[in-house]
Amino acid sequence: MIPVFWSFNTLIYYINQLLQSIRFDNKRMLDIVNSGQMPLGVFEYNSFYKKLFLNQWMRNLLGIDWADGESFDTEKDLVLKKIEEIQKNCVDRNQDIYRCEKDGQVMYLKMKKYSDNQSVIYYLDDVSSWWNRIRVIKNDSFKDVLTGLLNRRGMQENAEQCFENPVVMKEAAIVMLDADGLKRINDLYGHSAGDEYLKEIASVLSALPEEHSVSARLGGDEFIIMLYGYDRKEEVDGVIGDLSAMRGTVFTFLRSDLNKKETLEFSMGYSYYPSEGQNYEELMSLADKRMYQEKRKRKSEIVKSDM
Repeated sequence: MIPVFWSFNTLIYYINQLLQSIRFDNKRMLDIVNSGQMPLGVFEYNSFYKKLFLNQWMRNLLGIDWADGESFDTEKDLVLKKIEEIQKNCVDRNQDIYRCEKDGQVMYLKMKKYSDNQSVIYYLDDVSSWWNRIRVIKNDSFKDVLTGLLNRRGMQENAEQCFENPVVMKEAAIVMLDADGLKRINDLYGHSAGDEYLKEIASVLSALPEEHSVSARLGGDEFIIMLYGYDRKEEVDGVIGDLSAMRGTVFTFLRSDLNKKETLEFSMGYSYYPSEGQNYEELMSLADKRMYQEKRKRKSEIVKSDM
């Protein structure tokens, strides 16, 4: 058995040594690799010698099952086509991790390619369990503990991925939102009531269409929403209008000793992609500026109404 401390690169090193010593003895190579139960798919082809090596792990990972006697070019093209399909769904370019589906199950594969003056070699490893654990840890680090929304880091990560792909973004907007009256609620009822107030606002943002929005709490009483993937700007305006209409919604604090009703109030500012910019930071800055302009206006109107 292969020692558990062997790394992916260590396996590749030893595979290369075997390939160099018995490059075209397919039966011998298969016996050595498979008898060791190496969980590593190996595919090598040499166009000059018209030789191909494909171990059982690679066949299983790619879902390949062909009859003996196929030509070198037919076998090579079939494997390369499968590999190209996997390469279309890269989830982490730095670590060469790709997402694919097999028999209705989602898999995450690590792929490496090496070439020399004689041949091209691909290595494929099923890292699904490891990748899923990493995703859980990563997702937890991207969450705001109080509201369950993304935090600033999580929003940055999602925005960067979306902004890299105009096809995904289509018509979009960045919306900045600031909770009004949080200090008053904290002073009147205590900080636990203030936390509840922020959670109520977060629940409004969580109700936005999931397939077209990402919401986060940046910190304190400030939130951000990215609306994306709409065909027309008017659709984006409709969602922003629905969000604005939620202001004034009445809710009751859950605390049994605090039977009080309050209304959700928040100031908003927004900027449009791509008409007003195609950079996340610039659009966020513009939306933030407009949000504070509205906040000053709303405060001024409150003061006038009290006079």
